[in-house]
Amino acid sequence: MSLEQKIQTLKEDFLDRDQTTFVKIRRTGRLGWESSIPEGTPYSDYMLSPASDEELIKNSYRLAEDMIKVMDTPFKVRVRISPDGSRTDGKTVWVATEVFDDTDLPIGNRIDTFLGLTIHEGCHLLYTDFSACQGLANRIVHFLENLLEDERIERVLGEQKPGLANFLKASKYYYFDRYVQKMSQKEDQQKLDTFPRLLNCIISLVRYPKIVNEADLAEFADTLMQVRPLLTPYPESTAQCIEVAEKIYEIIKEYLKDEEKQKQKESASGQGDPQGDQQDSSDDNGSNSTSSGSGSGIAGQTSGKKMTSRQIAKKVEQDMNDVFDSIKEALESLTGDPEKSNITSDSQSETVKAERNLVGKICEGRAERGTQKGCVVIKEKPYKDRYMDSLSRVRKYIPAISKSLKCSSMEYKLIHRGMRSGMLDTGKIAEAFQGVPTVYMREGQVKSDKIAVCILIDESGSMYGEGETAARDTAVLLNEAIGTLRNVDLYIYGHSTDGGTALYVYREKSFCPKYALGSTDSRWGNNDGTAIREAAARVRKHTKENVLFFMISDGAPNESVETVRQAVLDVEKQGFAIVAVSIEPQYDPSLMYHRNVNLTDMSRLAVDLGKMVKKAIADNTNRKIQ
Repeated sequence: MSLEQKIQTLKEDFLDRDQTTFVKIRRTGRLGWESSIPEGTPYSDYMLSPASDEELIKNSYRLAEDMIKVMDTPFKVRVRISPDGSRTDGKTVWVATEVFDDTDLPIGNRIDTFLGLTIHEGCHLLYTDFSACQGLANRIVHFLENLLEDERIERVLGEQKPGLANFLKASKYYYFDRYVQKMSQKEDQQKLDTFPRLLNCIISLVRYPKIVNEADLAEFADTLMQVRPLLTPYPESTAQCIEVAEKIYEIIKEYLKDEEKQKQKESASGQGDPQGDQQDSSDDNGSNSTSSGSGSGIAGQTSGKKMTSRQIAKKVEQDMNDVFDSIKEALESLTGDPEKSNITSDSQSETVKAERNLVGKICEGRAERGTQKGCVVIKEKPYKDRYMDSLSRVRKYIPAISKSLKCSSMEYKLIHRGMRSGMLDTGKIAEAFQGVPTVYMREGQVKSDKIAVCILIDESGSMYGEGETAARDTAVLLNEAIGTLRNVDLYIYGHSTDGGTALYVYREKSFCPKYALGSTDSRWGNNDGTAIREAAARVRKHTKENVLFFMISDGAPNESVETVRQAVLDVEKQGFAIVAVSIEPQYDPSLMYHRNVNLTDMSRLAVDLGKMVKKAIADNTNRKIQ
């Protein structure tokens, strides 16, 4: 076969794919709805037209969740766009949002690309055997395996779920186009390196023939003709992809070794070296070794001595790794390790990165915007060790508070006997035969109105140390004492400043992870008045009942005392009875709260709080006899 014939053979896509974006999609037995869309129109134009970048990302995230559900994974899958995501555990998908910053791309194309990334990662969950990749130490083999695996899982999707595969076209086009741009920026420093040019040819052969460089194709034609048969038929499992990747790696290495040997011969010939190839079998010891490093091609000699075959192989591998490092960033845009996400803060759109990743947290259901301007509500994660540490200190005080609450909020039956009407008292059947009229009984109930308890914890920096620990201990105490009572709904929040005012959710009706209170912390500032209003509004979304509201703090708000006092007065008009639990307060709490208890001795905490809770519940609970 002539060189021209080899080039023509290599330029042809032999993997039966779409010739525009090179995605394999089943063509038979389909509805063909996409044929009604004008050429070049994004599929997502049919779905939504967002009014802002934030709405665009939120809507796209919801669509991404829907796409994962449509893929019918055999387990529940979470979609994450958090910039600190670093892995997939087989049940989570992380997706980059950088495409949303590309204003040159129409909105529909941006959404298509984002959904394509989501679907690709979902394919890994469905079709990749994660266990097969364990122990794969060679980074270049690992990259080649990922490359082959990416193509394999997309081919499976194209056969089993062809409608979803259409979104892969957008992401594949977008990221391979970006890869070409990144590599072109490195062209000056990379143009003489054999390895990256050969690697690019293999990448194009497997994933995207459009990006192939014809000059490189001609140079590496014979080597690529060795790679091509390994892909026909295409590998059908993760294990087969690993086997093929290892074979491709050896083909690349052999080519570079031959190139190095040729350079060495030319160098030796120029110096009149009479040794020829006689040293190929000598040992690889320190006197003959050469220092490794990347550069234009693979270096030749050390101190005029010819390298052995083992030395050449070692140096080739080192240089391959050095060059691989230099183009790593560009390569990562093409494929990701299915066990580790490559998402960093640079992979997120500016909208997601703003306000400490607020939009990302909102999308994932971990946060939402509050009712007041500048307020954000964040759902906290469990921290068991710290929770149990607090529980160990307050466990003995739990019964006192729990008992006082049970006595104030219990429901019980009243039975009235000796009545002239009602239900027949079966214990007085004999009297009934004798004509006694008072043989009936009636049942009644003493029922307490349901009450809600809200706990708001100051998590400002001034609480650091003993204050932070005492606040967490108090919250854990109340959580354990109140959380199991039938007639009491419990809400627990924390607050600090995080760009504005942040309300941290630890427990409410629809969210109550067991150990979330372990995540309380000393963070930034504290706008107590704003936080009180936000917490009250949050509770009112869940209940219309009277609310006993505990404010646990050190009495040192960033806002003025009058601002806090006014917030307390306004909220109490809405059915909240606010009690300040002050930890060594810096201001007199009575200036802001007319119900307060100072916390200075943990041994008195149960007694003091018990009395305060019992009185407050008695004042705010109506009892009815029915």
